Amino acid sequence: MFAPRQNPFAYRNPPIRQPFFTQPRGQVRPGRRMIGQPNQPNSLLSHFRNEDGKWDFQKIASTASQMRGMYNQVAGFVPMITRFLGR
Repeated sequence: MFAPRQNPFAYRNPPIRQPFFTQPRGQVRPGRRMIGQPNQPNSLLSHFRNEDGKWDFQKIASTASQMRGMYNQVAGFVPMITRFLGR
C-alpha cells in the first residue's frame, strides 16, 4: 500500500573514487622538485636566511628560545607519562 521509506543518507549511485596518486611513478609535475634535490629553495635552513641570502641570527636565536620554552613546558610531563604507561 505505501512505498517503503528510503534512507536519505544512502547513495543511490556510489561516488566515483579517484586514485590518490594520479600520475605514474617517477614523473614530476612541471615546477616541482623531487625530495632531496640540492638547492631546494624551501629547505629547513632556508627559513633562517634573510632576503640577501645571509644568515639571520636574530631569527635563529628567537627560534632556539621558542624551542627551549616548549621543551621546558613538556619536560615535566614526560616522567608522569612514562610512569602511567609503565603500570
